[in-house]
Amino acid sequence: MRYFDTSDEWIDVSGSKGTIGITPEGAAKLGEVTFVELPEVGNTVAQGDTLCTIESVKAAVDLFAPMSGTVTAVNTALASEPHLLGERADETWIATVELTVPTEVTSLMDESAYKNFASEE
Repeated sequence: MRYFDTSDEWIDVSGSKGTIGITPEGAAKLGEVTFVELPEVGNTVAQGDTLCTIESVKAAVDLFAPMSGTVTAVNTALASEPHLLGERADETWIATVELTVPTEVTSLMDESAYKNFASEE
């Protein structure tokens, strides 16, 4: 199931794994993405820690980990095609993590709650 946080990240949770990306709303705020500094496989992140940095024509921003875990995979295609984050934000993942605190999911929003949140911004 897909969950969202207030800083425009999404995470697809399946068992003990989570796949992380940015929302279309977050991508729209960034504009054209020009570079993604991917996390390293094996890095451990706590919920709210910086997972990676995304640079665009408008700004450089940190992407925060929506849940705690250990990075198990990164989307290496983003090194040469960072624009995918802006063009297909719903489908383009950044990293996969092995979740270490699965109960953190309760602090995230489901799609309906996120749509309401995003429309109020």
